[in-house]
Amino acid sequence: MIRFAIRLIIIMVSSTKFPHMLLALIAFTSFGLGLCTTSTNAAQTMGNSSQPDRFTEFEVSLDTIAKQSTGNAHITRDRFEQIRKLVKSPTELAILNTYKCEFNRLNNQQSEIEPVLQELNESISKNLENYDLRAALELCSFAKESELSAQALHVSKAYQFARFARSASLRFFISSIYIELTASQGRASDAVTAAQTVLSIAEANDDSFRKSLALRSMAAIELDYGDKEAALDYINQTIELAQTIPNRQNEVLYRFNRASIILSMKRLLEARSAVKSAEDFANEVTKNIPQDLIGPEIKVLQLANAADLAYLEADYTQAKKLASELQLLGRQTKLPLLIASADVSFALASVRQGNDSVIESHFKPAIQTYIEQKRAVEVRDAYENMAEALASTGKYKEAYYWRKEKDNYNQNMARESRNLRAAELRESHQAKQREEENIALKALANKQQAEVESANLRLQRWWLFAIVLLMALAWVAQLTWLSRRRNQALQDINRQLDDQRSHDALTGLGNRRYLMQHQQQLWVASLERAKAGKLSALLLIDADHFKHINDQYGHAAGDAALIEIAQRLKSCLRDSDVCVRWGGEEFLVYIQQSDRQSIMTLCTRIMQEIAASQLVYEETAIKLAVSIGYVMIPIVRPQIDSTSAVSSNEYTLEDCFKLADATLYLAKRLGRNRAVGLHAIHSHCREKAQLLRELEEAWRVEEVDLALTEGPPPQRHLHSLPSADAT
Repeated sequence: MIRFAIRLIIIMVSSTKFPHMLLALIAFTSFGLGLCTTSTNAAQTMGNSSQPDRFTEFEVSLDTIAKQSTGNAHITRDRFEQIRKLVKSPTELAILNTYKCEFNRLNNQQSEIEPVLQELNESISKNLENYDLRAALELCSFAKESELSAQALHVSKAYQFARFARSASLRFFISSIYIELTASQGRASDAVTAAQTVLSIAEANDDSFRKSLALRSMAAIELDYGDKEAALDYINQTIELAQTIPNRQNEVLYRFNRASIILSMKRLLEARSAVKSAEDFANEVTKNIPQDLIGPEIKVLQLANAADLAYLEADYTQAKKLASELQLLGRQTKLPLLIASADVSFALASVRQGNDSVIESHFKPAIQTYIEQKRAVEVRDAYENMAEALASTGKYKEAYYWRKEKDNYNQNMARESRNLRAAELRESHQAKQREEENIALKALANKQQAEVESANLRLQRWWLFAIVLLMALAWVAQLTWLSRRRNQALQDINRQLDDQRSHDALTGLGNRRYLMQHQQQLWVASLERAKAGKLSALLLIDADHFKHINDQYGHAAGDAALIEIAQRLKSCLRDSDVCVRWGGEEFLVYIQQSDRQSIMTLCTRIMQEIAASQLVYEETAIKLAVSIGYVMIPIVRPQIDSTSAVSSNEYTLEDCFKLADATLYLAKRLGRNRAVGLHAIHSHCREKAQLLRELEEAWRVEEVDLALTEGPPPQRHLHSLPSADAT
C-alpha cells in the first residue's frame, strides 16, 4: 500500500535525492537515531592491508573524523585541514575532497564546494590517469547540483570512474549512491551489481555496519524487482549483523524493515507478530534516549507499518486514519515523497470503501510527485495497488484502466532504463577515449622532445618501441585467444540459463518467456494453415477457487494442485501442442491444428481429467476444477461489401491473448467449471478495440458466436452458448 519501511527510512534520513550516500559516509553528525557505528576491529587491521577492497590508514583517519564530529562545522573543517597536510598522493587528495564536499553539502554550504572542484580540476590536469580524482570530481559536482537529472548524470559518471578507482572508500560511497539511482530507474541488475560491490568492500574490512547497509540494499532491490522471500532472507541477515553492533538503534530500523516486507507478502499472522515485535523493540531501545535526539524515522515507520497492517486486515477506516497522520508528519518534515506515499495509502483505503473521488484529490497528485521525484518503482506499485483496490469493489473497467497504465509505465520504464544504460556506456566510452587521447598526446610530446636531444637516443627508443610493440602484439594475441575461450564458456552458460529461465521450476512446463520466444513462429504457422482451411486455437485455463486452496490448506497444497493440473493437461494434449504456465494459477495452451468441434471436445476432456484427479494433501482430498477461455485462430471480421478488404491479420496474436482472457473472465462469471470459446465474429460487430473491452455485450446482441462447454459435476453436456435473448 505505502512504499514500505525500507524506502521510508531512506526518505526520513535526509532530504537528499540519493540518501544512500549519507549512510555510506557513516554521517558527520547524528542523524535521527544515530546511524554512526564503530568498526573497531576493521580500523585496527585495514591500514596494513594491501588488498584493493581494504581501507588504508588515511581512509580510516577520515572515517574517524566523520564518526567523532560533534556537529561544530569549524572544528570539523580544522580537522580536515590538519589531514590535508598529510596527503601524499592524488588518490588521498580525492578521498579527502570527497569528504569535504559531502560535509559542506550536509551543512548547506554549497559555496564551499567550488574551491574543492577547482583543486580537483587542477590535480586532474597533472594526473590524467588517476580515476580516483575523476570520480571525486563527479561526486563533488553531484553535491553542488540541485537538479535531479544533472545529479543522476554526475552519479553515473562517478560510478563509471569509480569502477577503476584505487580507493575502496570512494568505490563504497559512489556504489552506495548508484544503488539508489539505478533502483529508482528500474535498473535492478545494475543496482544489484553496485550492492555486491558495497558488500564486498564491507566484508573485506570486516565492517558489520557497512555489511548491514549492503544487505538492506539487497533486500530493498529484491522487494522491488525480485523475490520477496529473498528480501526477507536479506533483512534477517541484516538484523543478525545489527545484533553484533554496540549501537542497537540500527536494529530498530531493520526490524521495522522486516515487518514491512512480511506485510508486503500478505502473511497476516506473521505480519502482526513482526509489527508488534518491532514496536516493542523500538520502545525498549529508545526509552532512555531524549526525544529531541530521536528523529521522526521511528514514528514514520510505526505509522507506515500500522497503516499497512490495518489495510491488510481490511480495517480501511483505521488505515485512512493512520495515513492522515502520515500526511501531517510529511508536511511537518517537508518531505514530498512521504506526503505522496501517505496520499496513496489514503486513496487506496478510500477506494476499498467505495469512495472513488480520492483518485483525483489524492492519488493522481501523489503519482505526479513520484514522477517529478523520479520514483519509478513507486509509480509502478501505486498503479498495481489501485487496480487491485478497484477490482475488489467490482469496478473492473476502472481496474483495467489502471492495470493498463501500469503496463504502459513498465514499458516506458524499461525503455528509459535501456536508454539510460546506453547513455552511460556512451559516456564511459567517450571519457575513456578522451583520456586515451590525452595520454597519447602527452606521450607524443615526450617522444618528440627525446628525438631533439639525440639521434642515437631516438634510435634506441625506436628499438624499444619495436620490442614493446611485439610484446603487445603477443599479449593481444594471447588475450584474444583467452577471450574467445571465455566467451565460448559464457555462451554455454547463457544457453543453460536461458533454458532455465524459459521453464517453470514448479510444473516443468514452459513459462511466459518460452511462449514469447516462440509466439511469432506459432502465429506464422497458424496463418499458413488457415490458407488451407485449417484452424488453430488459443486456450487460457485458470484453476477455480485456487486462492481458497492456498488459504485453507497452505501454499504447499496450492503448489501440489498446480503440479497435478499441469500433469493432467499434458496427458490431454498432443506432442505438437504447446502448454505453458502463464502465471499464478493460469495455464496457456496453443493448439496448432484443429477444428471447432475438436476444441470443444478437448475442453470437455480437460475439465473431466482435472475433476477426476485424486489430489490428497495431508490426508485431505482436494477437489480440483478449472475454467477455460479460448479463441479460434485466425479470427476475422467478414467483409461488409465487395469494396471492403478483409485482412487475415485484423486480429493479431496479442489480440487473441486478450480475447482468450475475456472469454476466461466470462467463463468465471457464468459459474466456473466451464469453457467459453469465441468461434466467429459477424460483419456487423463493433470495432476491435471496443470488442476487446465489451465481449459479453457483443455476444448478447449476437455480434459474435460463442460456445459453452460445461464440465462435471453436476453433469456434462456440450452445446452452443444460447443467444442473448435466450439468456
